[in-house]
Amino acid sequence: MLRVSRTQSEQESRLGILYRTHREALLRFLGRKVGVHDASDLAHETFLRVAHVALDDPPLQNERAFLFKVAANLAIDHR
Repeated sequence: MLRVSRTQSEQESRLGILYRTHREALLRFLGRKVGVHDASDLAHETFLRVAHVALDDPPLQNERAFLFKVAANLAIDHR
């Protein structure tokens, strides 16, 4: 289980790992929902929103699930 760290450098490192680990799967997921042309923009917005939330307490218990839930909500809003 991944936990978000509280210091800024640790947070950036966690976000980087989350990005490298799940970016391709997130792009495929969003591509199926909104099309490949809009998927990268929504993926970018997803990671921006996760970066803002990740600084809050309590720490995220399942970062991947949260990432995909944010992406799914953005896809709904996009339509």
